[in-house]
Amino acid sequence: MKQQVPPFDIVGVPLSKGQSRDFPGFFKLKYRISFSNYSGNPICLLTPKRGGSFSPIQLHKQQVALQEKIQIPIIFVFNQMPYFHIERCAQKKINFVMPGRRIFIPVFGLDWHKKDEPASEEVKKLTPLAEMLLLYHLNMGSLHGKTISQLAQMFDRTYITTYRALKAIEKMGLCELFGTPGLRVRFVADNAKLKDAIHPFLQV
Repeated sequence: MKQQVPPFDIVGVPLSKGQSRDFPGFFKLKYRISFSNYSGNPICLLTPKRGGSFSPIQLHKQQVALQEKIQIPIIFVFNQMPYFHIERCAQKKINFVMPGRRIFIPVFGLDWHKKDEPASEEVKKLTPLAEMLLLYHLNMGSLHGKTISQLAQMFDRTYITTYRALKAIEKMGLCELFGTPGLRVRFVADNAKLKDAIHPFLQV
């Protein structure tokens, strides 16, 4: 539910030397770490450093691991993020803030976004190539880890046509595109769930 959100301090107090000694090295390497509070509750803010990019699955694992260690809510601060990642993060109940655009912190019951945020483009029908990719993955052989270039060559399509087909599948929440350079596909549902999910979208 949309709501008015009180001023939210996304700067906070940087990690001190004393705190740094006990903080996992991975997070110090990949994030700028600071501490703040929301409505009197202490929070830890993680802002990715330059070049730091993680999938929603990775962010969820990081949030769980660090919260278990420091015992206060972890909130990621992003300057920008693809829309499909925003929705996947929300589905996985990952706490995050995008200044001026989105605040999603389920641990505090917050779900706010800018009023003119564009609505998600609904996938009503899959393209022929998207169908082909899914059916091949389900019936012929796994496409996990394949790059867009490899798939374009396999199915004799252009890079952009293959990219658009995978984006449609991703908007359905069935796969993720990851990796730089060379985007790769990772399916996030098992075959049984994939079959159930795609049935209404198949071309007749």
